[in-house]
Amino acid sequence: MADNQYQDIARDFMNLWQKQMTSVMGDKQFIHAMLELFQNMQVKTNAKPTAAASNPSDAPAAEHGVLAELAFRVAMCEKRLAALEAKQSAAGGTSKRNPARSKKPDK
Repeated sequence: MADNQYQDIARDFMNLWQKQMTSVMGDKQFIHAMLELFQNMQVKTNAKPTAAASNPSDAPAAEHGVLAELAFRVAMCEKRLAALEAKQSAAGGTSKRNPARSKKPDK
């Protein structure tokens, strides 16, 4: 049975997903955040939560963490897109770029 396009897409998705999980599991900051999240989920309703949730004065630090996570996720998306584009160009496919991105602004 020959592979079809959907099987190739599914295989690429799974490979990228595995790479993403491997890189995330190697990130100490991510692991610490997940541990803290699970600890806060286990806290009873009358108990005090930990970290930024219990200290409103730490809100800017917590906001910085959110921005750092967003930057990390965007970087990972860029890597995945670059891998997909490289694979497509290596396979001889034409790259369909968003014309709005390459368009120069009018002066």
